[in-house]
Amino acid sequence: PPEEAKPAAPEYACEADLVQGLEGIALDELRRALGKRAKLPPQAAADSGALAFHFSGNLAELLKLKTVSSVYLVQRHPVPRPRGLLGHQHLTALLEQIETARGLWPKGAFQTFYISAAGAESSVMERLKDELSARSGLAVGSHEGDLLLRIRRPDDSSPGWETLVRLSPRPLAAREWRVCNYEGALNA
Repeated sequence: PPEEAKPAAPEYACEADLVQGLEGIALDELRRALGKRAKLPPQAAADSGALAFHFSGNLAELLKLKTVSSVYLVQRHPVPRPRGLLGHQHLTALLEQIETARGLWPKGAFQTFYISAAGAESSVMERLKDELSARSGLAVGSHEGDLLLRIRRPDDSSPGWETLVRLSPRPLAAREWRVCNYEGALNA
């Protein structure tokens, strides 16, 4: 009998934050570590501090990267204003995006969330925080919650908004082997 084809792994839009000037080094690491599972740009934009890419595979692999500060799951929403994120379709998609990140960690790794966006204190963003808190069980953090959600316009100036959910409760720069953080110390 013919062999059944495996279902294709889902493809995720991702963005890696990194120290400006390390774009080329991070791009090389992504090529080595992720191989053909990643669709990467031919070269990194100099001094951008970020790399956008698509990835097909286990998202937990992205948490092992060494040259990036954080990795985000990116989703575009074709809405004219952030208020559109409160609509059923977009709110459901955003909650799925959040649950994808939470699913990479043991239960309880995320207790709070924080929204980083222009107008984060507006009435629309406050409503969004309330909805996300009620539906996800996460408390709204006052500053840098465990789950960081960024909301922005797309970099390519296309219409709509993007939501970026950090895949880890802390930046990847907060390595397990670190035993102390000093205020004002450089991030290695």
